[in-house]
Amino acid sequence: FLGHEIKTNSPCFDPKTAQLMHFRPHPDGTGVDFLYTLPFSDSHALIEVTRFTAIPPDEDQMAEWLARELQNILGDTEATLIRAEAGFLPMRVTSAPDTTSTPGYLPIGLAGGAARASTGYAFNRMGLAARALAGQVADDHPNPAIDLDGAMSRWMDRVFLSVIERNPTHAPGLFTQLFQNVPTDRLERFLEGSKQTSDRLAIMRALPIAPFLKPAVVPPATSTEREA
Repeated sequence: FLGHEIKTNSPCFDPKTAQLMHFRPHPDGTGVDFLYTLPFSDSHALIEVTRFTAIPPDEDQMAEWLARELQNILGDTEATLIRAEAGFLPMRVTSAPDTTSTPGYLPIGLAGGAARASTGYAFNRMGLAARALAGQVADDHPNPAIDLDGAMSRWMDRVFLSVIERNPTHAPGLFTQLFQNVPTDRLERFLEGSKQTSDRLAIMRALPIAPFLKPAVVPPATSTEREA
């Protein structure tokens, strides 16, 4: 992702509306591109371009893309750059955090599985994990540990990511179906990592069955198998 936090000399944004995942055509169809517009006020916002891809994106290409989006949003309105941010989140399913290999140490943050594999959501989950682990330590738990997702969520993430990896151009339609067919509160909880059966079922019911059948029953190839 690459984003600019800006302030404008006149109102440009609706401070009551956060625009999430405005999809854009990917240059060669091998990834998923979208735009965030996150306003703090009518003249202050974070504009961010994001790409889901297995191939590291070209930094100049990302910068050019962001410049085009800013031009489309601002037009002739003058803006001051407050700060820039860039980085990447690993969108992969991992095992439950290992708390036994090095006694006395606990993996937290990304190393502790705080980023939801299918969404990249991490901030609130980091706080949840930290509070839970701190409580266990305070209670003298002999082996503090927390698994934010569980086996079922990891399986669902693995299937969803496999579908997107195989058919990136289908991603906008799949996400749109989720936004349209899942109640907002359930969707928000699931994106954060809800383990509630009702939330999981709502996600499953909202999506078409056919694209998910094969990934659901056939384990995805490992990186070594893909290279071979």
